[in-house]
Amino acid sequence: MNPRIGKNVTLRHPTFEEVDYIKHLWACPETNKHLGGPYTMQDGRAWYERWVEPGEPSRCYFLVVNREGEPVGEICYHSFDLETGTAYLGMKIEAPHQGRKYASVALQLFTEHFFLERGGRLLLDDIALDNVPGQQALLKFGFEHDASVTDVFLVKLTNERFLEKKTTQSS
Repeated sequence: MNPRIGKNVTLRHPTFEEVDYIKHLWACPETNKHLGGPYTMQDGRAWYERWVEPGEPSRCYFLVVNREGEPVGEICYHSFDLETGTAYLGMKIEAPHQGRKYASVALQLFTEHFFLERGGRLLLDDIALDNVPGQQALLKFGFEHDASVTDVFLVKLTNERFLEKKTTQSS
């Protein structure tokens, strides 16, 4: 896929050399404080081959890159089911870059890719119960909370709701 360009960010696939940035992003305690804590990537080559090149059909990964060309986060989906068109969202913006509207623009570009290009029908995210900023951000974007799930804050965005939101924004 060609890069998706927004007003203040671009989504693009990382190069193998950028796996070090991704390792840094995952290991940062401040960035990951609401996302289950820091995570250590064990094998960068295996991760890159599963997520990027050649990649697996159930996964899609992009770096979020600012106007200066600097990576500031990531956005992805995983567990994509070809029959149902359902996948789980993953997104994080590095702590020093939060609050600059990178997440909302990245999410708009990403959902356009997921629903319009990939043929997705349902995008889910199971957010930690204590991650109130993440919950609020996705609800503000248009995701709906599924209160029947109580162990996480499950949100969903259907293709229909996405298209309705897109039509409303264009009007």
